[in-house]
Amino acid sequence: MIHFELWMVFEVRCHRNLSRVYIIDPSVYQFYRIIRLNDHVHFQLRGSVAVEAYIVKVHKLGLMKINPSAINETSNMFYTVLNAKSDQFLPEISVINSITLGTMKTIVKGMDLNRWGRKLASSYECGSSSMERRNKRFDIGFAAQSHNDPDVIPGMNVPKFTTKHDSKEGLEEKETLTMSLMRSAILMKRLVNELKDKYELDWDDFNDEERRNLFANRAAKERGVADGELFVYKGVSVGVTGSLQNGEYLWLRPHVDKMNGRQDGYDVYHGFSIHIRMHYIGFRHPVLIRVSLGGYGKKPVDDCLSRLAINRSILNGVLDWQNNNPELFEITSSLLKFRGGTTYRTIRPRAYKSVYYSIFVEGLLRLGDMFHNDLGVLYEALFLMSLTPSPLGWFEGVMFAARNRGEENLVEVFINHMVKEYGCVSAGPGRRRQVSHGRSMRKKQLYASLINMKRCVGMASVVDDPAQLLKRWTSSPENGGLHGVGELIGQEQISVLSYLRRFHARDRSSIAYVAKSTATYLRLVSLGVKKDSHMKEILRFVMVNMGVDADDAEHFFCEHLRDKEQSKFEAKDTIIMGQGLYSFEDNRVCRMNEDGGKEFVEDRDWSFGRVSYRLGNAWWEDGFETESLEGELLLSTKKRKGRSKNKD
Repeated sequence: MIHFELWMVFEVRCHRNLSRVYIIDPSVYQFYRIIRLNDHVHFQLRGSVAVEAYIVKVHKLGLMKINPSAINETSNMFYTVLNAKSDQFLPEISVINSITLGTMKTIVKGMDLNRWGRKLASSYECGSSSMERRNKRFDIGFAAQSHNDPDVIPGMNVPKFTTKHDSKEGLEEKETLTMSLMRSAILMKRLVNELKDKYELDWDDFNDEERRNLFANRAAKERGVADGELFVYKGVSVGVTGSLQNGEYLWLRPHVDKMNGRQDGYDVYHGFSIHIRMHYIGFRHPVLIRVSLGGYGKKPVDDCLSRLAINRSILNGVLDWQNNNPELFEITSSLLKFRGGTTYRTIRPRAYKSVYYSIFVEGLLRLGDMFHNDLGVLYEALFLMSLTPSPLGWFEGVMFAARNRGEENLVEVFINHMVKEYGCVSAGPGRRRQVSHGRSMRKKQLYASLINMKRCVGMASVVDDPAQLLKRWTSSPENGGLHGVGELIGQEQISVLSYLRRFHARDRSSIAYVAKSTATYLRLVSLGVKKDSHMKEILRFVMVNMGVDADDAEHFFCEHLRDKEQSKFEAKDTIIMGQGLYSFEDNRVCRMNEDGGKEFVEDRDWSFGRVSYRLGNAWWEDGFETESLEGELLLSTKKRKGRSKNKD
C-alpha cells in the first residue's frame, strides 16, 4: 500500500515570531485557498515522522495545538492539523478534500494534472527547478520587467507577460505550453466557482473587471486561448514533488513567494493538487508524485494598478485645474499690449512655459543684435539665469551690463551692478521661482562654469543623450558642470538655448522631469509618487493623455499643485514692452507680435570672438586657465537667515 507522505505546512509570523501554523494532511484531490504567500513561509514535510518532529519544535516555541473548529480571526500562538477527511474554512486558509462528484470531477479531469505530472516527472529536461524551492515546475505570468505599451495603458510602463513558453509544445496539438497552462487555469477558476456555489462562500478573488481586461484575459486572448476572457490569474504554475524518473526525490523547502500579489482580492493563492502513481522503467514498485496547479496575483500588476490610480488622480486634478482656469491656456497677443505708460507687467503664470521663457529669449536675441551674435556674451547672460529668480531682474540687469561692459565679462558687470544697487544679485519683482546661492562666488568657479557650458553644448552636438547632458550640466564645476545650477534651472537654461537653436527642440522635451530640489517634487511625493521612475512615468502619463510635451506637462504639475496647496510663493510670468511670445511650431521657432501676427525666427550664426575682451579674459579660448584665478565675486551684502532646499 502506498501512503501519501508529503504534508503541506504554512507558517504565519507576527513581528518575525512564529504565530500560527497550519499543517495539511495530504489527500488524493485537494483544493486550498490561502492568502499572502508573499509573507507566509510554506513548505512540505516528508512523512509522519518529520511531521511529529516539527510539531515538537513548534510546541517548544510556545505554540499550542488547537482544533480547526475553534480557530477565529483573533486566534494566535497555535498550530493545527487539517485532516484530509474533512473540509476546513478558516480566516487565512480553506482546504477542501471532497472533490469527487459530478461537474467538479469533469472539470478536474479537464485540468490535465495527470498529463502535467507525467510531462514534468518523466523528462530529464522538461520544466525548471531551483535549490530554494526544490520542486520541478512550469510557470507563466506577469514579470517585474516592464515596457511602455500604448495598447495597454497609454503613457505607462506595464508588466510584461512571460514569453519563455510561447514557443514550446503544449499538451494538445497546435497548443503552446503557455496556452495549455492558461487552459488548465481557466478550468481551475471554474472549479473555484463550483466550490463557492456548493459551500455558499463569499470569496471575491480576481474579480476586478478592469484588471482582468488590462492583464490576464488580454494575455490569453492575444494567444488565441479558447475562453480567454475567463482567464483571471496574473501568474500560473504547475509543479511536481515526490519521486522523479531520474531517482531524485523532491519536496518543497521553506520559502515565500515574493512576487505574488499583495492587494485585497489578489493576495490569494488558489491551489489544486492530486497524487498520481508513476511506473518508471527500472523501478521495482510504482511511486507517488504530487502534482499541484496554482493561480495567483502578481506584485508587478498590483504596483502598476496602484500607480495607475495615483496617475489618474493627478491627471484628473490637472484637467480640473485646466477647466477652472481656461484663461491660463489662452496664449494671445493681448498679453503683449500695454497701457498707462508701464514698461512691464507681471501676470499669473500661463499654463505653457514658453510664456515664461519668452523674456529670456527676447533678451538673448537683443544681446545678439548688440554684440554681433557673440557666443561668449550669450553664454554669460544664460549663466546669470541661475543667480536671480526674477526674469525682470535678469533682463534689466543684463541690459545694464551689456551697455556698460566695455571689455569685461558680462557676469562680473551684472553682479557688481546688482549688488551695488539692490544689495544682492537676486533682486527684482515678479519672481518665477526661487534660487539659493551663497554670499559670494569664486572667480574660478565662474569661469570654469562658462568653459563647461561651452563643452556641454559641444557634447550635445555629437552625443545624442539629453539626460546625460543635463546630468553633466548640473554637476559641480570640478566635474564638468555649472556652479550653483540644479536640475530645475539646468532644464530652463537648456530649454532657452533650444529656442536659439543651440540645441535641438527634442533636447528640451527629453530633459524635462520633476526636479528633486523643487516643491513640486515634494507635493507629488505626498500624493504617492515615491520613486524616480514613477516621477518620470506620471510626466509621460499626463503628456500622452493631454497631448502636450514633457516641458508643458511638468509645468502643469507645478502650477496645479501650487494652486491646490495655496502656496504662499506667488509665482509670476513677466512681459516687457516690445517683446514677442516665442514658441515652437513645426520644429521651428515662431514669434508672436503685439498685433497677433506670427513670424518664424531665422537661425543665427552664433560664434565666439566677435567682441573684444580685456587681455587674458577671453575664457572661451583654448588654453584659458582657471586655477590661477584669484578673488571672489560678492553676490549679496544682506545677512541671510537660511537657505531653502526646496524651491518652486
